[in-house]
Amino acid sequence: MAALFTTLLGLCVAILGYFIYYFAQTQQNLMLTLSVLAIALMAMVILVSYLISFFVVSRTNRIAQTAREIMETGNLSQRIEVDSRWDDLSYVSTVLNTFLERNQDLVESIKRVSDNIAHDLRTPLTRLRNNLETLKRKSEGAAAAETEALIADADHLLGTFNALLRIARIETAQQRHFAPVQLDNILRDVVELYEPVAEQKGIKISLSATDTAYVGDKNLLFQAFANVTDNAIKFGPERSAIDITLSHDGPAIVCTVRDHGVGVPEAERDKVFRRFYRGEQSRATIGNGLGLSLVQAVVVLHGGRIKLEDANPGLLIKITFI
Repeated sequence: MAALFTTLLGLCVAILGYFIYYFAQTQQNLMLTLSVLAIALMAMVILVSYLISFFVVSRTNRIAQTAREIMETGNLSQRIEVDSRWDDLSYVSTVLNTFLERNQDLVESIKRVSDNIAHDLRTPLTRLRNNLETLKRKSEGAAAAETEALIADADHLLGTFNALLRIARIETAQQRHFAPVQLDNILRDVVELYEPVAEQKGIKISLSATDTAYVGDKNLLFQAFANVTDNAIKFGPERSAIDITLSHDGPAIVCTVRDHGVGVPEAERDKVFRRFYRGEQSRATIGNGLGLSLVQAVVVLHGGRIKLEDANPGLLIKITFI
């Protein structure tokens, strides 16, 4: 009996030991499984967080890049790329594109008003000028001098209207004849044209230009470089210098025109490209405030950028073609 009891007790102890061992092993496997699951979950959270942050940052950078390009080039036709519709940033991009489209329509409508006014008034002004010429031939003394002054005013108005219409044609790509050109030769022609004007103020123009082939409108590019050079002469002090350079910066072509005048305050550097804008330092000079507007229109038409920088002293106009 005692032997049977001892045997049964041993068997019970063995079975209990087995269950204790099995439970311990199960708990160990469970803890191991939970650890693996926790690590996998953390890795998944990290991966999802990275993907979300990459998505948000890339979309935000895309919006910022488009806004920066619009500010630098003034090209309001650019839009933010939208390649999905389910996220909040895509919704923001869509709203901003609608805003840009509306803003472009308003700006273009304002431009059309000024262009239409210029177009409608050019003919009567031309007729008026011709009548003044006829009156001048019939006048003598003081009357002839007064008529001459009126003709000069009419020429100034006609020049303003013609500049407005040229800018309108450039911005709408109506005046565009692209062909292979040499930018260095265009700059040499500009310097040759303006050297006699600069010599009257004792200003020396220096040109450093590398051989640069480009595809563009030769006449428009000549006009843009001529306007920039004319401004440098107009606002440069007597017996100073104007430095013009043309070089390559990687795939980009960079043209700089530097004078040694008073320069343009930083607060006005974006405003000078507006039509009819004239800074305080330019109000005493002859002009209509359309020169740099025309230059910007030509540069944008060619896919370039124009920027004003401080030359210490003077102003540096930097034109970049890509």
